[in-house]
Amino acid sequence: MSSLDISTSTGQPYYSGSWEAISQCLKVLKVGDARFDTLKREEVNDFQERADREIDGLLEDLYKTPFLAKKKMMPNGTFVSSFPGDLRQAAIYYTASLLLSSEFQGLGSNQNEQTTSMSEKAQKMIYDLRRNTHWIPASERKSNISRTMPPSWQPSWTNQPQ
Repeated sequence: MSSLDISTSTGQPYYSGSWEAISQCLKVLKVGDARFDTLKREEVNDFQERADREIDGLLEDLYKTPFLAKKKMMPNGTFVSSFPGDLRQAAIYYTASLLLSSEFQGLGSNQNEQTTSMSEKAQKMIYDLRRNTHWIPASERKSNISRTMPPSWQPSWTNQPQ
């Protein structure tokens, strides 16, 4: 991971990882006319930063944000810092949908439907992280009911905006 894939506000890697993850997600949609080739890495990083801060804003009442990358031991004995898969995937979809809706506005109706679908899927994944049955592993939770009640005992916040 290069220094360009580090958030300027937190000093941590972006939740979505490197910008190659975003490019792979966009290539699946076949944006066409080599439009993605003209996009600069710094522009993608700006959208990654926006997506990370929006995710933090949606989850800050249940978790201590920003989330910190956790080190995992790989089978070969090396350590790798990463975020849990569900947070990472939601950030990839959210960043890609922000990019598509902002930078690629002249898309066909099929791509616009896919962009909307991707955005809705990212929102659903983020709100799934608010449920009591689906916590982000190794993250520090907050208790908004009582200072004496452990966060794992409190009821979840499950309202999802329509």
